[in-house]
Amino acid sequence: MNENKAGPSFQLTLDPALATATVQVDAKLDAHGVEDLVAELARMRARMTPAVASRPPSTERSSERTKRHGACHFAVQVDDAGECRFWIRHAGVGWIACTLPLAATLPLADLFRRVTSNCANEPAFFVFDPAVAFDDTAM
Repeated sequence: MNENKAGPSFQLTLDPALATATVQVDAKLDAHGVEDLVAELARMRARMTPAVASRPPSTERSSERTKRHGACHFAVQVDDAGECRFWIRHAGVGWIACTLPLAATLPLADLFRRVTSNCANEPAFFVFDPAVAFDDTAM
C-alpha cells in the first residue's frame, strides 16, 4: 500500500500467476498521488505476463525501423508529412512515443552523441547515421 501525503491510499495486488492485478484506490489523489500510483503500476506491469510486446503498436505511418540492444528496444517511424515518431520500450509502461518534426531529429541525435561521448567506459550501441537502415533482423 502506498499513501498520498493528503491521506488517500491505493493497494495493488498481483496474482501468483502474474497475469492479473487487483487495484484499489480508496480516495481522490493529487498530482503526486497519481504519479506514485502510475510508478507502482509500471513496476507491477514489468513483472506481469505476457511481457510488453517487443515491437511498438501498429500504426499507419509509412515506414518503421526497430532496433534492440539487450533489454533496450526502440523504434523510429517516419511519415510522408515529415514527422518522425520515436518510440522507446519500458518494461512496465509499454511503448512510449514522441512525435517530432523530421528537422528536429538531427539536433536530437547530435545531443545524444555529445552527451554519450563523455561515457568513455560505456560501450556505444547506437550511432545515428541517416544513411544506414536499422537492423530489423534481431526482432
